[in-house]
Amino acid sequence: MVTFGPVKVRQRSPALCAIAAMSTLAIAACSSSGSGAGLPPSAAQSSPLVRMSIDSASKAELFVSDTGLNEVSTFAWPQPKNPTGTLTGFSEPQGGCSDAKGDVYVANTGGLTVLGFEVGNANPIATLSDPGQYPVGCSYDWKYGNLAVTNFITSDDGPGSVSIYADEKGSPKTIGSSLLTRFYAVSYDASGNLYASGENSSYQDAIIELPAGSRAFKAVCTNLAKKGLAVAGWDGKYILFGGDGRIYRVKGCKILGSTPVHASGEVAVSEGRIAAVDSGTAELSIYTYPKGTLLETLSGFSEPVGVAVGGMKVK
Repeated sequence: MVTFGPVKVRQRSPALCAIAAMSTLAIAACSSSGSGAGLPPSAAQSSPLVRMSIDSASKAELFVSDTGLNEVSTFAWPQPKNPTGTLTGFSEPQGGCSDAKGDVYVANTGGLTVLGFEVGNANPIATLSDPGQYPVGCSYDWKYGNLAVTNFITSDDGPGSVSIYADEKGSPKTIGSSLLTRFYAVSYDASGNLYASGENSSYQDAIIELPAGSRAFKAVCTNLAKKGLAVAGWDGKYILFGGDGRIYRVKGCKILGSTPVHASGEVAVSEGRIAAVDSGTAELSIYTYPKGTLLETLSGFSEPVGVAVGGMKVK
């Protein structure tokens, strides 16, 4: 990739200006105002699951959401070639994430919902309502079993937030922050701390953290925000941030290493590979991880913005 950052998107109605706010993607044609206020995430029981294995998978598939076509394509993983299936019935699908069971959740932005799928099943196995919000990304908490969903803005153009579903079900607890007006991407670390990136009320990049057990976000990683970096995913050990044509492995706001990729949105890591989507070129690229050697590039998309690997094992 050349740069991470704002991209041009086709014009949409004001009600749908949240669309394509995926990971480090920013919206050039939309605006929102106000400050967030929310509720603390519910406390879930500690899970014995620690983190996904990035070394072993059974019947794994790569899920790629295409907001331009309103569908999600699946590919065999870790060697994607031609699509193995197409999931339909979406309204502007964006970011995705996988859970401890190997199921994949996709933010169905225009439908104000998050849809869950299992590998090999074209029908949703779960529909999580996100009332009054435009969901754009998600992350699974491998320590406590919750699902966090970033809401770019509200459906009436209010400030964004994070919706947290205890045990991946029911009605969410929604928590906002005056530190971010637009929420783009989110990721848990192995300790249950939640990182979110987006824009503040001055339209500046910002990164915030909701420590495990906390009731409020706090500003963190200003050094990364100043570099234009934003949350891009998790590799099973480190939070990943994207920017400058690279994916950075970060621990405690300290950059430990990086991988060159061509991307503008989410990435997914497993099996010693990293999958990255680029909405600008409408491509999906696969690299070795963490070295970053390009293995293959797939085209034929319209606006790919989200990517997740389903069917992963846990250790």
